[in-house]
Amino acid sequence: MQEYDLVRYWKNCLDKNNNSYKFVFALVLLDHIRTSKHLILSYETIADSFVKFYWDQTVVFKLNHAVNPRQMLVFIQLIRDINPPEIFYKNAKSVYKNELNETREYLLSRKMRTLRNPISRFQSEYKVIDDSSGDKTGSGFLYHWDEDKREIRFNEEPFRLIKKNLWLFKDITVYYFVQFLERNNSIPKIHKKLGLDNSRSAIKTELRRIILQSSEACFYCENELRQETHIDHFIPWSFILEHDKYNLVPACSTCNNGVNGKMALLPKFEFIEKLTDRNLEIFGDEPLTHNKNQHIELQWRTDRDAGYRVW
Repeated sequence: MQEYDLVRYWKNCLDKNNNSYKFVFALVLLDHIRTSKHLILSYETIADSFVKFYWDQTVVFKLNHAVNPRQMLVFIQLIRDINPPEIFYKNAKSVYKNELNETREYLLSRKMRTLRNPISRFQSEYKVIDDSSGDKTGSGFLYHWDEDKREIRFNEEPFRLIKKNLWLFKDITVYYFVQFLERNNSIPKIHKKLGLDNSRSAIKTELRRIILQSSEACFYCENELRQETHIDHFIPWSFILEHDKYNLVPACSTCNNGVNGKMALLPKFEFIEKLTDRNLEIFGDEPLTHNKNQHIELQWRTDRDAGYRVW
């Protein structure tokens, strides 16, 4: 197999999808090839990776992962079932650790078809399936899968070629994945929200000065700010991944980081009007519009799971 043919096959596998399963599966394959020399990848590892990925997508960003917005992916439905109403990011992380094993076993025992679809269909027309077993076993240009053994076994040559050109296959996968999500979402910073870029830049000095001079009191408790003054992301940075000026407020250390502080939680809904008034006072009538090269637009709406959310 030539490298050109392998790239062409890989691109074809990522084309024309109704949901994000194949993209996530492709990232799981690449991560295994990057970190391991072994040709065998277990279904348990695949299930773990799917749950980990869709957890943040469901709890934090709530991206639409299907062409049909009414379609609820099984992974997302499972995670929604685990989460009680109004659960927030920090709490959800601890729930996730407790529920991972149970969710994985549920998928492998009762929802195997959910994993079977991307595993058996990823290799598109470049596969040969044993008709007597349905999609439970088969072979393609990249791997052989066996549901009874709960594993896929990579073919040695494509495994070696992908490992050699890992950056190329990762870039291709990310490009098609982001393109798919951008067609089905109006949310900025898609690339960061996929967890593929965890970098966090510093708040610009001038912006820091403006925010700190906007008030001598904590935005939340309204106590006078003394020695230790924090600049807080009203909507936590982990939700929007940006230092947008409309989202930054001065805060005391207790409100921002203390035991009863907001930390990574969404602040109470009542503070939204206060933030709106603050922004009008500081920034005037400057519109809150999304500029691809500058800043993001904050849009609020009620949400049955979290009370409200930011896009």
